[in-house]
Amino acid sequence: MRSINKQPKSPFFIVSAYINNEYEGCNLERSMKLEQELNAMKLPFKVLVGSWKGKKEFSYLVTTDTLKEAHSYGRMFADSYDQEAFVVVDEKRNGQCMTTNHNEGYVYGSYKGTDLGKLVLTDKKFIGDNWSRCPMTDKYYTFTGGE
Repeated sequence: MRSINKQPKSPFFIVSAYINNEYEGCNLERSMKLEQELNAMKLPFKVLVGSWKGKKEFSYLVTTDTLKEAHSYGRMFADSYDQEAFVVVDEKRNGQCMTTNHNEGYVYGSYKGTDLGKLVLTDKKFIGDNWSRCPMTDKYYTFTGGE
């Protein structure tokens, strides 16, 4: 199996369907629906296990042809699933967390980007609150060197 960093150097985005205060069954249903939409749109994706702000969840790494597509599709799915953020990664594996401006009078589709730094392979003992694990390879990833 190839790891995330060994994928062809295409941009991608990572998005989840999980809602913090929903019960697990509801979040699993939301994830299944998101997966069905990705399949229907014929978008190549990998299921990841990850953590956002310390909460474990399933997320989806979706490969795109261009960085513009990664931003566009990421925004579309994040809005559709009421997500507070999604991650975009360019061909050089630089990441950007796109967060909604809920505290600044949120406008549908408006996002603020934060530099995450480089996507790197890491050891489980070094992960923080935000990380991803590829279940197929059992490797952990995070970002380093960002804001």
